[in-house]
Amino acid sequence: PEDDEITKSIHGSDGMGGLELPYNESVISTTSATEFILRTLKEHPNEVEIVALGPVTNLALCVKQDLETMKLCKAIHSMGGGVFRGNMTPVAEFNYWFDAEAVDILYSKLGEYIPIHMIGLDVTHRAKLDFNFLMFLKLTGEELGDLIYRMLQDYYSSYFEYNHILGVVIHDLTAMVGMFKPEIYGEQKYVNLRCVTDSALAYGQCVVDLADNWNLPHNAYVPMHIDTEAYQDEIIRVLVSEEMLQLYQSVTNRTGKEKS
Repeated sequence: PEDDEITKSIHGSDGMGGLELPYNESVISTTSATEFILRTLKEHPNEVEIVALGPVTNLALCVKQDLETMKLCKAIHSMGGGVFRGNMTPVAEFNYWFDAEAVDILYSKLGEYIPIHMIGLDVTHRAKLDFNFLMFLKLTGEELGDLIYRMLQDYYSSYFEYNHILGVVIHDLTAMVGMFKPEIYGEQKYVNLRCVTDSALAYGQCVVDLADNWNLPHNAYVPMHIDTEAYQDEIIRVLVSEEMLQLYQSVTNRTGKEKS
């Protein structure tokens, strides 16, 4: 109950800032996730990129069930893990802590064959959306921009209360934008990644060989930095418009135009 109250204070009573958006049960599928993934990969070989915004349990089940079909995936972008930090424990991020065995299966069995990008806390925490960005969304006059602004009010307040940060980090959004615009990361290190499954103290921790000391097969692409301005620009371009992006760049003094 206490954890539930903390969650509500961060994301609102409905997980969407308390806006109580319409819920449409007709879009719920009766097909299992593993069946859908494997079927889609067979129908569109080497064309599908998967973005995993939670635990990778279903992806690991697919690997165990049909590794050859999973090799037909163009790439996987997994929001989870971390090299130097955690959030569920001092060393483990929640999504990977939730099912570390699945993480280990995914990277160890599939990572040598297709690109798997670990979008971990080291990079997502650099992708801050500050107050100017949030206020710009509201002031655009666009319905979607205003909706997002209102949706993030509880989240914004909780970031200030718990972290004394003016702004928010939307971890999943970082992974989504990075899939479409990977250049926001700059260099992505191609490394060997293992996930701890045999220690209660370090369960879910990512052990990432950034220095390539192990001489083990590389199985993960791990970005450690992000161009925050390019990241914010892409969000505005996609969610609002190209015209509003130009205005945003202008008011944040990034176009070289003089201000009156």
